[in-house]
Amino acid sequence: MSYKRTVILAAGLIILTANSHAELPRIQSGAMPLNQKILPAFGKPAPKLNLKADLVIQDMGYSNEFCTTSCSDQWKRELGVERISRESCSWQMTVKNIGSANSRTGKVELRYDSLGGPVKLTANIPAIRAGHTTNVVLSFNSSNVTHLYRKLNSSFTAKVDSTNTTAESDERNNTKSVRIR
Repeated sequence: MSYKRTVILAAGLIILTANSHAELPRIQSGAMPLNQKILPAFGKPAPKLNLKADLVIQDMGYSNEFCTTSCSDQWKRELGVERISRESCSWQMTVKNIGSANSRTGKVELRYDSLGGPVKLTANIPAIRAGHTTNVVLSFNSSNVTHLYRKLNSSFTAKVDSTNTTAESDERNNTKSVRIR
């Protein structure tokens, strides 16, 4: 009497069918990628896995407590600004790939309002493996000294993958804002 056996491996991702145990191929752990079609299951081809990266900014802020220096009370009152120290300060971000695939190299940008108008700083980010993080540092050194006077009660807004070089599972979670008083 002939009967059919079905073996389900890796929580249902691969289904093998055969008329007897002897006909089933021997598969060793890690011998074949999960997205490789082995045999059609129930008359349908095996599904392709849609693996994509997903970059997010986990954390960000000034590099140390010496980043801002006091302006005169008159400047604070009349202009509503705070001075960013150009010598000892930078902006740091932790970028994480929460997706299921590695990212490509790309850029991150930081925007804030200054006495001299809107400022945009950019930095390169390396490719990030799925589930891993990288730290990014942006320098405030600027040839325009008015950019070192940040408006009080404004936000720093960062965007990872600002040039859209990485196909992501969620393109809407690439921006993070922090209000600094």
